[in-house]
Amino acid sequence: QAYRREVTAILTPHFAGQQATGITQQLLALTVPARFQDVHLQLGLVFSKFDSARTNSDAEAAESAAAQLAAVLEQYPWIDGQP
Repeated sequence: QAYRREVTAILTPHFAGQQATGITQQLLALTVPARFQDVHLQLGLVFSKFDSARTNSDAEAAESAAAQLAAVLEQYPWIDGQP
């Protein structure tokens, strides 16, 4: 459960609509239990894409990352604080 709490805390600024930077690095710094490795990889890729989209002012890439995040949230609703 500690991993879930840490991920939720890291992603809270993003879900609050704030310009969240450094999420990818914060995710990479976590120790990931084996059962969460798949979702962790997905989140790392999504937020890396968000970082790239922000850096390059690429709205299409940002929309793609948002769609990928929505798919991850559908599969793992606890990420944005849902039970």
